[in-house]
Amino acid sequence: MLRKLGIEPGEGRLFFWAAGVLFLLGWADVSVKNASETLFLKGVGVEFLPLGFPSCSSSSESRWCRCGSWSRRSSRVVSSWR
Repeated sequence: MLRKLGIEPGEGRLFFWAAGVLFLLGWADVSVKNASETLFLKGVGVEFLPLGFPSCSSSSESRWCRCGSWSRRSSRVVSSWR
């Protein structure tokens, strides 16, 4: 099955590690967005909702960028690419 996806021998561990990280990040992103929007509506109110969506999206983007930079610097990932 990995051969059909274009994954070379020896890259399976990296593939599954990256897929797991992306899955967990997506799950955390949805959970944090739901909680933050609910707390925002209860605490601040509907009148500031248009400002809440861009701020939530930018914080989500910064989390994804931080995770990407962390994974690039990780010795585990870099050593398996060489």
